[in-house]
Amino acid sequence: MTQGQIEFEFEHLRRKLEIRDPAAAARLKQINGPLPLHPLFTAVPGPVEVWEKDARAEKRLPGTMD
Repeated sequence: MTQGQIEFEFEHLRRKLEIRDPAAAARLKQINGPLPLHPLFTAVPGPVEVWEKDARAEKRLPGTMD
């Protein structure tokens, strides 16, 4: 999974939780350093995947190209 995609998904989750579960959103803010991934995933350098329409419409996220 690309680093850009990981950051994109994390930001998407953070925005949803701020509305649906503010306590969980606050816990996410405590994560320092690289985001923990499930052992099935390995982070590799790269951008957000091209199919993510929100990544194209919103401001540039870390790891994106263009």
